[in-house]
Amino acid sequence: MTFNEFSVYMTENLTARESFYEKALEFQNEKNKKRPPAKRWKQVKLDRAVNAMWQGIMKTMYDKIKPSIKRDAPDLRQAWLDYFTKYGILESMDEALSEIEFE
Repeated sequence: MTFNEFSVYMTENLTARESFYEKALEFQNEKNKKRPPAKRWKQVKLDRAVNAMWQGIMKTMYDKIKPSIKRDAPDLRQAWLDYFTKYGILESMDEALSEIEFE
């Protein structure tokens, strides 16, 4: 599974994604309020920052899981999915994302 495939899969299957986006946007808005009025970001840039935060978390998780997947598996995608199931990755990530706080 490539990083892009991993990211799409997680985006589609993590139930805490929406709450993460809400918290991250709130965090970015708070940071934005502290900027001088002329330097404040528009909504599009705030959304990009939130997406970058999401992608950063996805990249970290991908990099942690990738070494555990056997590269010689007949079906690499299925090897990833089996790993997710065996170790409860979706549930663990949902829990962690729902508890995340930004400072």
